[in-house]
Amino acid sequence: MTTLSAAADVLRCYSDERRDLTVTQVSRLLEMPKSNASRLLRAMSACGLLEPVGATKRYRPGVAVHEAGRQYRLTSPFAIKLDEAAQAVGDKLGDAVEMICVVERDGPLVLCVAERAATGPLLRPAGTRRTAAAAAPGHALLARLRDDDISALISRAAAGFAPIAGSGIEEVSRHVALARRRGFASLPDARGRVEIAVALGDPQARKEAALTVVTRDNAAAAAVIDIARSLHEACGALASSLRDPVFRSFEPDAA
Repeated sequence: MTTLSAAADVLRCYSDERRDLTVTQVSRLLEMPKSNASRLLRAMSACGLLEPVGATKRYRPGVAVHEAGRQYRLTSPFAIKLDEAAQAVGDKLGDAVEMICVVERDGPLVLCVAERAATGPLLRPAGTRRTAAAAAPGHALLARLRDDDISALISRAAAGFAPIAGSGIEEVSRHVALARRRGFASLPDARGRVEIAVALGDPQARKEAALTVVTRDNAAAAAVIDIARSLHEACGALASSLRDPVFRSFEPDAA
């Protein structure tokens, strides 16, 4: 592992649940000796990638990281178009959804890079990471890959997440295959909310993302399909303008 790749792995450990990290946490998450983790965090802090949290022994992302992220969102045409599509979908669906967000894949994980409530501006959180195998946007994004690539990807370990193996791979493959046939992915939660995602990409920029919404509690099946249709229409218009060759048609009745 190079110092650069190790620093990138540290940055991937941050999320809404982990806004700052200790040497012990980094050592555990990345399975490296504490002495190595300590040297790495100090080096990252010295060059502005991290900064200490007051007088504590905790570190949070530094100014250099925040500025790079801000510039990415401001200057990436794909990101700008996705933000515009997210705003438009949110305005159209209104109170039918709790949240709409732009989700990107980072290896076997997915993270939210921009989100908004039913009303209000689009915000850019630190990014909540989840395993792609257990999230609707993950299924939608995985559906753009070949089956062999999917199995290899989700069986990889990631900091703080166990790899998928055995029957778990088969279950994920079924969800991904259904998303591929229907043109969107959906997963319910214990509250009766449904996460719905449509993935698209920019072949010129070599970037992909999933526009994702979360419905209100106890969403009816017909309402879920209507929301998925609106989401797919917005993504389809953008995918057409980007000449996305992998974008899937909307087939809600596919089994």
